[in-house]
Amino acid sequence: MPQSSIWLGWALSIASAAWLSAGCNNQSNRMPFASTTAAATVAAGISAPVGPFPRGDASQAPPVDPAVTGPRITILRPERGALSDAPSVMVEVQAEDVDGVSQVTIAGEAVQATGATYRRLVSLDEGLNRIAVTATDALGNLASGYVSVTHGTFVADDQAAARSVHVSMSPTGLSRVADIASREAAKFDIAALIKQHNPLVDGSVAKVSATDVRHQPMQVGIQGAPAGITARVSIDAVELDVEVDPIALAPIRGTAFATRATATIQATVDRNVVAPTAGPLARALGLKIERIDVALDGFRVQAASGFVNTVLSPFVGLIENAVRDALRKLLVDLSDDLLAKSLAGLDQPLVIAVPVPLAPAPGELELMVQVDEARGFQAAGLGIVGGATVRARTPVAGTPDRVLSRNTQLRPQVVGNEPFAVQLSSDAVNLLAHALYRSGGLQVVIDGANPSPTATMALDCKLLFPFFPQVRALAPDPATPMRIEVSLQSAPIATFGKDPTAPLAIDAGEIELSILIDYMDGQPPLELVTVRVGATLSADLEVQPRHLRIKTLRASPLSVDVIREPAVDLADQELENFLVQIVPLVLDEYATKIPPIPIPALPFGLDLQAPRVTVDPDVLTVAGSL
Repeated sequence: MPQSSIWLGWALSIASAAWLSAGCNNQSNRMPFASTTAAATVAAGISAPVGPFPRGDASQAPPVDPAVTGPRITILRPERGALSDAPSVMVEVQAEDVDGVSQVTIAGEAVQATGATYRRLVSLDEGLNRIAVTATDALGNLASGYVSVTHGTFVADDQAAARSVHVSMSPTGLSRVADIASREAAKFDIAALIKQHNPLVDGSVAKVSATDVRHQPMQVGIQGAPAGITARVSIDAVELDVEVDPIALAPIRGTAFATRATATIQATVDRNVVAPTAGPLARALGLKIERIDVALDGFRVQAASGFVNTVLSPFVGLIENAVRDALRKLLVDLSDDLLAKSLAGLDQPLVIAVPVPLAPAPGELELMVQVDEARGFQAAGLGIVGGATVRARTPVAGTPDRVLSRNTQLRPQVVGNEPFAVQLSSDAVNLLAHALYRSGGLQVVIDGANPSPTATMALDCKLLFPFFPQVRALAPDPATPMRIEVSLQSAPIATFGKDPTAPLAIDAGEIELSILIDYMDGQPPLELVTVRVGATLSADLEVQPRHLRIKTLRASPLSVDVIREPAVDLADQELENFLVQIVPLVLDEYATKIPPIPIPALPFGLDLQAPRVTVDPDVLTVAGSL
């Protein structure tokens, strides 16, 4: 589960950046005057502007005709991006227009004024609610706005989303893991490990030590068991050189032989993994090793002479028990290590660096999947279920520490006949998206004055001229660079499988978007407009051997609300036209550029063969052969 959840949250951030930075190139307009400045060239061939650029005069901008614009709407409550566990919320707005306000609707219903405001109690659905507000003036001009509220059950964001990640392996998958575990086990120096336990016996009768060990490669077999797994580790042709130091006799050397040493390891789920207790635990993948039984087939001890064999004969049982105990101790450590490596990421904290625009250092997320239950199904395989915790190590001040929980709890099972499968609930993905938001990672700054080497277009003011005539007065040189700042002001919400046409949906209620003009004259850029945008991005997913890739991106009709226009008044409809027309084109164009999403918990980093992805309500499944 875990890395797959990290890229789904990034899709919203990256897509927002893309349609803002690349979407305007179809709207360029040839102007009757040329740029008065020189230009530098960056790696992608985009001309980087060289300032300063002349500042225009806002007083020369053509005014927006109040006779063709609707009322100005101000949302008074609730707070934008509010979290509410109540079934309804009171929405209160103001609407003002020089021609008078004839009608105001809140969530589609006309409301009457109460003093200077309009109010309505609005019922909420679980998840993100975008509540639309419209106002019409006496001339019939319409204006619109919105406010978002997330409704449902909320939990602390440092609390694990119980049973939100599921890993499944069929017997074929377990066998594949066992094959690789055998290769990994062959790398261990068993002789050195056993000699670490010397003396093997230190009793009142004799002291027994190992001086060398020879054996065939270790073989590992794994299968599901009712409460977890059974692992069998076998070593053929074991030869153990021993030194026996009996009381009152000189040390005696001999060799212990076993045609095969077999350790049967029974491991069950360890509830103490979730709430650790004092003391060491032998565990792997959240499984506690309950018992290791070691059998030595054909065990015997042989020395160089018959006399020495006679002297050793009383100690054969002692040596056999000593060898069995040494192997048991050794295999506790080896089993824990081998099994833990087989599905990396479970019960192991992972720190993820998150780039934060303009920050001196990246943000960091700490991700942990704590195993809640592991269950074997005899001939059917193994299912492991864990709870995901994702937290921002240094949260942005003022961001809420609660996250929406749908409490979609996965259960241990084997997903069909697939050798390997990973399932993620929407709670796991929401935790990741929330942590990215709290870390400041869901922010984008696109700077036309400093185009990136991968830029495909020059971000300058002539792109705005066809939509906003007022910008020509503010930026008389069309090559004056623009700066676009995008940030999420509330955590996005991910949903799976609710719409057959949109397997993955990411609801973003409060994307704040600012457009600025940078004259490159050493002064701060001029803020042109800041808006809040609400959108739902839907994605088609394509699964590859090690990655998930977003194949296509689409956007629902946008909700737009103007927050500030400090320089000049802009026509709201033109702003909406600019956004609505550009977003779908750029999302289609950008879908192939979104980085692939690594599939989590692949055993030993194997590739998936014939991979597939399916989406059910609140559950995403990636499965295939190994």
